[in-house]
Amino acid sequence: MNWILKRGDHRMDLPLLSPRLIQEKKRREVPHVNRTDYQLIDISKDGFVSLLTENGNTKDDLRLPTDDSLLSQIKDGFAEGKDLVVTVMSAMGEEQICALKDIGPKN
Repeated sequence: MNWILKRGDHRMDLPLLSPRLIQEKKRREVPHVNRTDYQLIDISKDGFVSLLTENGNTKDDLRLPTDDSLLSQIKDGFAEGKDLVVTVMSAMGEEQICALKDIGPKN
């Protein structure tokens, strides 16, 4: 059975969705993505960053990003002594630095 859609001189036959197809669409899982800001404390020689969490602990398990422009912005800003906040996106057990904010010079 099809729906018939008429618009002007055009006519389209649209198939109805079967209940089985609707159930299959409902079962698909969508990844939950979190976005968190951390203050950058240090950059190690081996490419890991040290970040300050909201509760005052450090997070030391993230590498610098592979994007060249973001990488150079982080390294240059840190070398200039600026206070930097990095945005980390996490989904499906993976985390990555995706953005940078300059909150001014270090005091």
